[in-house]
Amino acid sequence: MFLNCLNYDDTAALDAISTFGEGRWGALTRKPMVSFVGNTETTVADAISVSDTRKTDRTNAQLVAPGSNDLPLVVAARQLARIAPIANNNPPRDYGSQQATGLTPGADGVQWTYPQRDQAIKGGSSTIEVKDGVVNLADTVTFFHPTGDPIPAYRYVCDIVKLQNIIFNLDLIFATPEWDGAPLIPDDQPTINRSAKQPKAAVAAVAAMIDSLALNALISAPEAAKEATQAAINDQNPKRLDLVTTVQLSGNTNIISADLQFGFYFGNQPLAA
Repeated sequence: MFLNCLNYDDTAALDAISTFGEGRWGALTRKPMVSFVGNTETTVADAISVSDTRKTDRTNAQLVAPGSNDLPLVVAARQLARIAPIANNNPPRDYGSQQATGLTPGADGVQWTYPQRDQAIKGGSSTIEVKDGVVNLADTVTFFHPTGDPIPAYRYVCDIVKLQNIIFNLDLIFATPEWDGAPLIPDDQPTINRSAKQPKAAVAAVAAMIDSLALNALISAPEAAKEATQAAINDQNPKRLDLVTTVQLSGNTNIISADLQFGFYFGNQPLAA
């Protein structure tokens, strides 16, 4: 996670950061990043004037405090100071209601309503809620919101953090001397070579990882993920193991909808003597 201390409308900097960030998703690096910039604009239209144009940018994000007289970089830094420890210590958790103490909130009249916050999220902007005079984080999102995609894969920062952890765990298994260069043989071939590997060994290793990810609430439906995991020796290259696995990220309680129903107690009619 990076703190961008420049202005939210410095598109040259955002372009450079986005290009660098896309490279970190690549097969050689495998370490996705998110960069945060501050924004204190009062209206949603002004706040999303840049983010809404960067619909495929999954690296940059903005942290807001509408109407605050703090410097935008301070707004981002104080909120990022709450985000980073949670992302490190409890990756599946989102950052709602984390208190960005030390920030001066804007006037009550410029705080965004629920519909305005929804508009901001759909325009690629994070949101906050002021509770008892304290800025609380609400939805923490990147700029990513492709047209026509109702549930953008890289919208929520916490989902990217989940992916970071899954990629890291895959590396713990396969980016190791144990697998690098090991003899590769078919599943049904006996061997006395302790360093030899078979595709089913890769499937078993991934299954154990899936169980661990599920226990830590990073993913849901682990049995479905294990059933979808397949591995085979490549039919064109005997030195290549092809592996595919599909996981379903866990959700978060960003919205809680509760319907309260009530009635009246009338008592029982007295029984006849």
